[in-house]
Formats: sequence, structure tokens, C-alpha cells
Amino acid sequence: MSRRTEQLSANIVRICAAKLVEFPVPGTLLTVTRAKVAPDNRRATIWVAGWIDVSDSLKNKLRLELQSALAHKSTTKFTPLLEIIDDQTAANAAAIVDLVKSSLEKDRPQ
Repeated sequence: MSRRTEQLSANIVRICAAKLVEFPVPGTLLTVTRAKVAPDNRRATIWVAGWIDVSDSLKNKLRLELQSALAHKSTTKFTPLLEIIDDQTAANAAAIVDLVKSSLEKDRPQ
């Protein structure tokens, strides 16, 4: 990834995270964890922790709001089209920790 796409990715994370704060979802904490911009800067993928817990209608509304905020606050010639993916990293890490703990408990001499 070039320096420019890295800067654009970081800017997208900041803009989208700030916009998500304006739209609290009851019972869910939404966190933008990372972004990746295509080499042509026309598309971007953002990973949002907690996205799976949001209803489809609210997902559509939030995606449009995030896209709009990005268009207004970005300084690039083209506004990347956003794709939003649920970030399962924390859940996967917790599952791995649980597996390791259970394995250690089984192997512990009695």
C-alpha cells in the first residue's frame, strides 16, 4: 500500500468513527477498527466491530450516512465507495483464549 492510500485509510477511519458516534445503536457499541482503500482510491472497505448486531434497515441508513460524511470531509478528488464488513477479530481472539484455557485445564495434573 502506498503512503497516500495509508493516509486515506487512516482518514476514513477517523471520519467514519466520528460519524458513528452521532448514531448510537441501543445495546451495541460500534467501533471502526480499520480501513483498506483500493489502489485506484475508488473503493474502500471498513471493518466495524459490532456491525453484525445492527438491523439491515439501520445498516443501510448508517452506510449512507458514512458515505455522505466521507464525501463532505474528504479532500480527495474521488470519494471511495464504502463497503462495510463486520470485524470478528475480538470474538475470534476470545474464542482462541477460551480454547487454550480449556486445553490447559484438561492437561493439568490432578
